[in-house]
Amino acid sequence: MTKKILLTFCISLLLLTSAANAADGQLLPPPTTQVQSSQCGQVLPALNANIYANVVAGASYYMFKVSCTLPSGLPQVQTLVSALRVFNLTQLGSYAFSRTYTVEVSVNYGGVWQPYGPACTVISPTPVTTIQSAQCGITMVSLNDPIYANAVTSAPGYRFRITNVADASQVYIVDRALRDLRLTNFPVSSGATYTVEVAVKNYDGTFLPYGMVCSITAPVLITKLQSAFCGRVMTSLTEYLYADDIQGATGYRFKITNMASGAVALIDRPLRTFTMSLIPNLTYSTAYRVEVAIKDPQGLYLSYGPFCTVFTQTLPTPKMQLSQCEMACTSVTEMMYADDYANATTYRFRLINTELGYSQYVDRPSRCYNLNMFSGLQPGTAYTVKVAVKINGVFTAYGKACDVTTPPSLPATRHSISFNENTESDTSLMPKPYPNPFTDYFSIDATLRADAEVSVKVFDMMGRLLDAHNVYGKDLPALQFGSNYPPGVYNVVVQLNDQVQTMRVIKR
Repeated sequence: MTKKILLTFCISLLLLTSAANAADGQLLPPPTTQVQSSQCGQVLPALNANIYANVVAGASYYMFKVSCTLPSGLPQVQTLVSALRVFNLTQLGSYAFSRTYTVEVSVNYGGVWQPYGPACTVISPTPVTTIQSAQCGITMVSLNDPIYANAVTSAPGYRFRITNVADASQVYIVDRALRDLRLTNFPVSSGATYTVEVAVKNYDGTFLPYGMVCSITAPVLITKLQSAFCGRVMTSLTEYLYADDIQGATGYRFKITNMASGAVALIDRPLRTFTMSLIPNLTYSTAYRVEVAIKDPQGLYLSYGPFCTVFTQTLPTPKMQLSQCEMACTSVTEMMYADDYANATTYRFRLINTELGYSQYVDRPSRCYNLNMFSGLQPGTAYTVKVAVKINGVFTAYGKACDVTTPPSLPATRHSISFNENTESDTSLMPKPYPNPFTDYFSIDATLRADAEVSVKVFDMMGRLLDAHNVYGKDLPALQFGSNYPPGVYNVVVQLNDQVQTMRVIKR
């Protein structure tokens, strides 16, 4: 209670004194303030360091007028109102490092803004940074590992200047919003040493001076096939082989050398894997030397790493799919499939019936066939089918035999062809497809000796081989083509010795 009475007395005395002075014609000077003298003319420790005005008792607000000269030479004036006697440069609409600011302060007293007090200058800092000392002089483990500059408070960005020690003309400038640099940010050379300098970006878009130089060495970028694959016999030509992963690599080049022939294949891959089936003219039961080079961020392939030897599997023994064996066909157009073999360009299907003395084969570009591709078959009769495949221009031996039974009835031949079985000459080759155009299938009419060996091939208009048959003249009439072709135009090539005839047929 005593303190409250004393405070009331002091306020009353102040009011009476002011009134007495006013009555005597003596007006009080308006209250003014300024930045604390300890900060005037000083360089701020940070861009966001607080700048204090001297306190004015009873002031409602403080207005800070901040003036500077821009790099363009134009003046800039900004004001900031605060309920507190403190502000920092980052509260302004525009600010920058390494700049001199003039600060004046006004107070709002009794609802009236008072005159500005004396001006005071403050200088924003000019920060300098460098690569962290822990990373100077080291060899990087990976291209993707970050290299850090020392952090600068409020810095809007960093500029890295990188110079190749071995070639001073190779200078790269990398601007980053953050304080990290990666070797993938510029055209790095494997194993090269670089000096790195860092400058802080200013808010006006310029850059402050570079800091101290620091050296960094790039890793030697080599890789190899993973050791688990070295010396192995591949279980499949489509099995994936992996190189050691190299961070920052943008691709991998596999150099595969046939140890028997010396043939070299280069396979470029975006990933660190490849399969032996990608090698052209692959041979089985063969040793291959594999070397790997990585593609750097600039798209250049670097040196190959240590080689590794792998072995392809033994030559396959082709066979029909298990589900196709002991099969009783219901239609001559039903497709039957062999197992798939990598790099096989031709599948040869042979039908055999020893009791009937029957043996005939067809060559196919794909791994399927149907009974309609064979001539002279008997209805409801079991035949043995065997498969051989052509790999690198050579047919394998026939594989495991499989039985197939023809349908109870076979379609009748749509037309007949006359043969001269007594003449010793093969006669002229004058084949004619019939019917043409066709809707179901067509056959070929020709006058040939019964034992003349004839080759028939059918190609689509893209040049793809669709059917291939080697038959005797007596069996040619029974061949039927086109039941599984889509509507279109096809070329038929018939060859007898050195005579070749090409015909065009149309399927509607």
